[in-house]
Amino acid sequence: MGCSSSSEASHPSSAAAKGKPGCLNCCVDISYFGGMQGRAGPLILMFEHHGQQYRRCDETRESWNASKATPGKVCDVGGGLPQICCNCDGKTVKMCQFASMMRHFGCRFGYYNRRNLNEVRFVDPIVDTFPDVMNLFAKACFVPDSEKAAGCEAFLTFVKRWHKMIESYLCCHKGKFAAGNNLTIADFVLAAYCANLLCNPNNPMSQQMKACCSETPKFHAYIMSVGENFPYLKTRPPIPAF
Repeated sequence: MGCSSSSEASHPSSAAAKGKPGCLNCCVDISYFGGMQGRAGPLILMFEHHGQQYRRCDETRESWNASKATPGKVCDVGGGLPQICCNCDGKTVKMCQFASMMRHFGCRFGYYNRRNLNEVRFVDPIVDTFPDVMNLFAKACFVPDSEKAAGCEAFLTFVKRWHKMIESYLCCHKGKFAAGNNLTIADFVLAAYCANLLCNPNNPMSQQMKACCSETPKFHAYIMSVGENFPYLKTRPPIPAF
């Protein structure tokens, strides 16, 4: 994994060389499938927003399977992609599990305060259920044609419920962001979801997903503010839907 990954391509970030407080003095390696955002999307967005330098280490299915079969190549505690490798206080640290990585860097950068229960009660469900969104999206996209209709229906049913959950949070705290008036890791999740899936013209289900927002006016207003709150999303090149 990381720069020793068996993948052929490694892409540096556009994040500012001097980031905000908490940034590591090294380049963080993010391993994920080449050209895709998927579960890595919120991490990439957080690093770009905060100015943490990172490097995308692209994997293929074949290189990832080879890495898993090589001792010491991937995170010792297992897990799928994305995975992170970085130097922290002089030690090489390998990380896996999406929510754990989001919380780790969220704590480091000031986007996750586990002692603020008023925020955490809104943040945690959004972060913890995002992998479910991506799992169902993958099942809808990467299945035989005979199973696509059922996969799409299951995905859109879940998305509609997910939107309503987010709407209930926005109605409850009445703040600007996902968990109130402070930017949190939940906002990186929602902004990545909006930019990479919901409003991505390369996503064939984009219009159907937008239709799921018809009953969630506050979440719709949140979606409209994503570009303003995360300027990086306006400057990056087009990306695939997954």
